[in-house]
Amino acid sequence: MSDPDVKLIKPGEYPVLSEERGKSLRQALRSSATVKAAGAVLEKASTILQDGVIAALGRLEQSGTDTAKVYEAAHDIRGLAGNAKLPAAGRISGLLCRYLDAVKDAGRAPDPAIVRLHVVSIAHAVRATDPTGILGEQVTRELTALLTRKLVELKTP
Repeated sequence: MSDPDVKLIKPGEYPVLSEERGKSLRQALRSSATVKAAGAVLEKASTILQDGVIAALGRLEQSGTDTAKVYEAAHDIRGLAGNAKLPAAGRISGLLCRYLDAVKDAGRAPDPAIVRLHVVSIAHAVRATDPTGILGEQVTRELTALLTRKLVELKTP
């Protein structure tokens, strides 16, 4: 990121604050000016975040049946999509992660058709040109219903 107003802090380099300083910073972070400034930074970064989502989508589409790679790419999309202004892609990726966690916990293999349905839906949500977001929301609702049924099946002996 090349914006001079944005400073990235690497993991492990976070500042350690005294309790008093931490309290004053938490209050400052809740101010309307801070919220507005953070929104402006996220607005500037949304294109960069969208690029990250597109890169993760490429990895997701190339993952094939490698569940670990599918999960990793879907998890990355889930984390970036909201701030990249791709909320439906984030929610669908979250559903895929939940499904993969559930089948793993149940000691079963994921259904390739369900994984593929999610991957295709994520791709459509990322590439959609629907400015209203209605299509993505409808897909998310349908996939949520499907996932709910599948999760019940996993818990049924």
